[in-house]
Amino acid sequence: RDLHDPRPAAVDGRVEHPRHLADPGQGLVEVEPEQRRPGRDSGRSHDLAALTIAQADELGCKVLHTGAKPARVHLLNEVLDRKCGIPISLSIIYLAVGQRLGLSLEGVSFPGHFLVKLATGSSMVVLDPYVRGQVVSEAELKLLLQTVHEGDPPLYTADLLATASKVDILLRVLRNLKGIYWHQQDFNRALYVANCMLLLHPDNAEALRDRGCIYERLECF
Repeated sequence: RDLHDPRPAAVDGRVEHPRHLADPGQGLVEVEPEQRRPGRDSGRSHDLAALTIAQADELGCKVLHTGAKPARVHLLNEVLDRKCGIPISLSIIYLAVGQRLGLSLEGVSFPGHFLVKLATGSSMVVLDPYVRGQVVSEAELKLLLQTVHEGDPPLYTADLLATASKVDILLRVLRNLKGIYWHQQDFNRALYVANCMLLLHPDNAEALRDRGCIYERLECF
């Protein structure tokens, strides 16, 4: 499927076992939405948003609050099995549930904390699936920005709420995984993830740089 398809994207557990894959692109999968349910009034955005929260609750997903973020909380199959996730993995599930209901939900690659937004006529509502779809005000967004960026947070602008494409979401998940594997000194998996990033964005300077560093650690001269 076209990687620019707007439907939610995720990385599954096959990233943990790259040697089983002939093509690194096979580790990148998407959450398939069902057809929109008949009889829903797409204009009742707030009612549908509340229903999205209720449906997400039925999955029983918990949030991972503290400590190191293991790779499994980024992998959709592990999140669903263990019912524990972080903002971006829970947002992917939230987006999938919302799209099944016909909601115009979009991902937001907010610095340090992935979010979701919902268009409601001429306005926009920002939601945080990490806290069961709670609406996030502008004041709370500014506070969140300061919280996740201690010392010198970036300036809050509307650009921080830009829509994240499927490629953007996948790259952010893969970037997180690459960092995790690097710190674990699991350079084979880190290399696999870097190659996945370059599959999505061949000119990605960060992935090209990090792949070179990984080759050095693996003594691939």
